Amino acid sequence: MSMTYARRPAYPGYLTQTYRIGDHLYSTGGSEAQRAPNRSTHCKLPHQWQTEHRLEVLDSLASQGQAATDRASSKATNDLAGQKAAGAYARSTNAISDKIDHTDKLKGALADAAAKLGDEIAALEGCMAATQAAIDSKKAPLEAVADWYDQRATRYASERLCDPIKHDLEVMTATLKESLRLLDSALSAQQSERMRLMARKAALEADVVDKATALSIDSSAKAFPAARPYTAPVGAPAAASFGSLKSFGSAAGSSQRFPTAGGSITSMHVLHAPYDPVMWAGSSKALIDEARKAAQVSARLRTTSGMLIKNRLAAEYQLYQDLVTDYARSMAAIREVIDRTEGQIAACNAEVQRLDAQVASSEQSHVDKQGALSVASERLGLRATRPPRELVQDNAQRALSSELSELKLGMRLIEGSTMRLLADKERLGKNLADLRETVDLKTHFLEIEYAGEPTMAVLAQLVEPAAATMPATAAFNSPFARPVTSLPVNRLSVSRVYATR
Repeated sequence: MSMTYARRPAYPGYLTQTYRIGDHLYSTGGSEAQRAPNRSTHCKLPHQWQTEHRLEVLDSLASQGQAATDRASSKATNDLAGQKAAGAYARSTNAISDKIDHTDKLKGALADAAAKLGDEIAALEGCMAATQAAIDSKKAPLEAVADWYDQRATRYASERLCDPIKHDLEVMTATLKESLRLLDSALSAQQSERMRLMARKAALEADVVDKATALSIDSSAKAFPAARPYTAPVGAPAAASFGSLKSFGSAAGSSQRFPTAGGSITSMHVLHAPYDPVMWAGSSKALIDEARKAAQVSARLRTTSGMLIKNRLAAEYQLYQDLVTDYARSMAAIREVIDRTEGQIAACNAEVQRLDAQVASSEQSHVDKQGALSVASERLGLRATRPPRELVQDNAQRALSSELSELKLGMRLIEGSTMRLLADKERLGKNLADLRETVDLKTHFLEIEYAGEPTMAVLAQLVEPAAATMPATAAFNSPFARPVTSLPVNRLSVSRVYATR
């Protein structure tokens, strides 16, 4: 028959170990080791029984006190956790509201910047259309000037003058080509700025879409209730309870697990945000600043392009005024030469008629002088038939000899005068041929100048906008005109300046 012996601690917390050896119990320590072994091993004494009961009661009371303390602490912990949860929910809700307000403001600023960029793009496209129209308006005048210049090259060699019109046409050609070069450069710069503005606008619109998505998500997060029923998803553990959490944190190194609506979260750090608020707001502000700077550059480019178009029109208008003045002077000079030449032709014709009349008169006088010479010769021959004793050099003989000599001299003089008249007539005939040829040449020159009127009409249409805005005295004191030869060789184009700004 085996016997069971209770362990009776000598002191609270210091248990003795009693071993049975034969009929005796031997203790390994405690207060019982200081006294003789108990010889009564078949039952316990009353005081031992009372002591054990008293100790059990005391242990129960201590456990009840500890449980009451833990209950109060748990209640305080639950209340504190509820208060902190409510406060945290209020703070997080307020933070979400503040973030929504901040995001909405940024979204509004981004949308305004995108709208301004849209307006700037529209204005830049209008400027591009104006620049392209200005480029197109230069092509027809350039072709017209080249055609007139080629037509003037078909003049006769004697009429190929280095006159002011030729200089004006050359300068006009150089000016129109320079205008085309500058306008093409401006158009290239405008196209580059348009692409830059579209890229900035696309970045702003993408940020607006991101902000709208963030606002929708934050609004949904703000609308979440402070407490909601929990339903465990498929494959997830059931709702937490004290029974299921009795081993909570018991395993060494095990991670804390909290049930959520979407499953289990293995860490309290549920989200790693790569950007801080300063970076987040700074990125949007940087986009707005870049868009504003791009809009400012585009506005300056539009202003520069507008001034370029006006300045080129002003320079072309000045050259057109010079060409009009030189054209009128050339036409007047050609007409004056034609009129003067025709007057000389008429005078030469009249002189030729007078020469013909004088030649006829000289021939008649020569005929008359021949008759008188015959009479004088016959009279002198008749007196030569006198008797020899009467052949005397008397006054009559000398008078007849003088008459004959004077008649011969007069006839020779008449013949010489007639020869000179005929030479003058021949020379006048050559002069008349030259004058008529001059009239033909100048008439041909005048016809070529008349052929330049369509070119003048085209140039007038080109400078019509400038003529409507320039004062009447602009042709005399225009501040925009300058010689093309004074332009620097290494001048930079507008597109290069705006591409490397």
